[in-house]
Amino acid sequence: MTLSEFLRKNAPRDEILRRKWRDDWIAAVERLLAQMRTWLSAADTAKVLDIEPLEFDKREQGLGAYEIKGLAINFGENAMKVVPVGRNALAHLGQYAEPGHEKAEGRVDITNGAYKYFLYRKLNDAGEEQWLVQDERSGIRPFDQEQFEAIVQALLS
Repeated sequence: MTLSEFLRKNAPRDEILRRKWRDDWIAAVERLLAQMRTWLSAADTAKVLDIEPLEFDKREQGLGAYEIKGLAINFGENAMKVVPVGRNALAHLGQYAEPGHEKAEGRVDITNGAYKYFLYRKLNDAGEEQWLVQDERSGIRPFDQEQFEAIVQALLS
């Protein structure tokens, strides 16, 4: 038996679905990071922020091993990070839950090491995605530019 034959014969039956979920998750995080970079670039007219790409090695049940990007945002001596936690998130979406989509379908943390905001990915039946934010002091709410700018100010002050 050749290696190719072995791989075809012994590949898990759900390998295609697993890879799709993983690739969808990585793409969703890349879209989120691109949006954050756009918002930061528009706000940083004085060019005082240093934005560094980060890479993380992850391994999740149902997804396997993968690499995913994050961000480090530095402002003088203050720093914060955008860290993808995982596609499999244990969070109920509260009032934003829809039938069949009650739980988050991914989580990304924004933190300065002392305080943390949780971003939850919500999907609907049409596959449309929305990000929601929650922290220890407030309930879950839609994540948008205004929320992001408030988070950046809070974490970098």
